[in-house]
Amino acid sequence: MSIFRKIEDRSAFAGALALLFVGMNLSVMMGFYFFPGGEAFSLLQSRWWWELSFSLQILCFALMWVCHHERMAEAEGWKKARAISRFLVGMAGVSTPSWVIVICAANDWFYHPLALMDLAYYAGVVFAFWVVLAYVLPVLIALVMRKPAFIHLGLKGQKNGGMWLLLSPFILLFAVAAVEIPRGSHLHIVIWPFLTYLHGAMPYLVKAYAPKEKAPKVEA
Repeated sequence: MSIFRKIEDRSAFAGALALLFVGMNLSVMMGFYFFPGGEAFSLLQSRWWWELSFSLQILCFALMWVCHHERMAEAEGWKKARAISRFLVGMAGVSTPSWVIVICAANDWFYHPLALMDLAYYAGVVFAFWVVLAYVLPVLIALVMRKPAFIHLGLKGQKNGGMWLLLSPFILLFAVAAVEIPRGSHLHIVIWPFLTYLHGAMPYLVKAYAPKEKAPKVEA
């Protein structure tokens, strides 16, 4: 397929895939919860779903390692610290389904589902933790180290277009919410995890498809 032939940075694409797989997994879980009548919720109690989720976790961990290990090995000085921090944030992000499943099992939430407001509360806590880990912490480190490039999002050269590209998943989420909330639908909650992870994958995708700079020719 042409979409794969145009990939310039396969390691960055691996990181994007890891995040997209996790977002899809979480959205499917939310979809099971909100399925009309709750018939699909029983799928979350099945062994095959647990095995599928944990197998997907292993794949996503591997993809995230492929994405970051060369950058961590090749970087020096403060850039190595940035590479390591991005790797840790990425690994924490892709591990979300595992600890969600473990916490739900420990609290017996698969057999006694949470109320909607409780679910929204815990989802908000997870989202806030992600914001702190992915944005607040890097900004604080950048301020302490006086290294603004520490928070570089991989959209250099995109100008305002890069900002809108990065925000596009949340713009779509707010648009869906504006339509679905008055109707009493929960579609916006179902797609929330996937769009959040799509937002996180944007810098990876931009880097994956960005043309590589050609080395200047040296004339004899």
